[in-house]
Amino acid sequence: MTLTHPRRLSALALAGGLLAALFVAPPASATDTQIVPSSITGGIRITKVVYNPSGDERYTPNREKVYIKNVSARKKNLKGVVLSDIAGHKYVLPYYGLGAGKTVIVHSGKGTNGSGHLYARWNTAVWNNDGDTARLKSGGGKLIDKCTWAGGGVSKSC
Repeated sequence: MTLTHPRRLSALALAGGLLAALFVAPPASATDTQIVPSSITGGIRITKVVYNPSGDERYTPNREKVYIKNVSARKKNLKGVVLSDIAGHKYVLPYYGLGAGKTVIVHSGKGTNGSGHLYARWNTAVWNNDGDTARLKSGGGKLIDKCTWAGGGVSKSC
């Protein structure tokens, strides 16, 4: 069976359109197959809070600590993330590159920020022994993670 003239033109136009689409469409690049990095709000977790360490933490506030882990597959910059309690104490984290799978410990007292350790400089016990909530929020106020405990014991794993 032969195509009549109008049908041949339609078939050719259709085939030509498909070929044009194949050649005009941009090829898939390497970035199309890569995972797009999540924002700071994804992949950061509070894994432990030491709220009632041995001794009197009012005089040794660095024994109080919050463990923050990057559970994502990419390095995260913690700059601007806010760590807070229910009483309103806030610590805005500085620039800190937290590698994939790595943990940083935030101490309540003074010290020099460095590898694996940050210091909130509250200089007093902040985490209530009888119950509290540690919160991580983005600079814009979006809740990233939280850890709540009812009291008793020394620490809470989250």
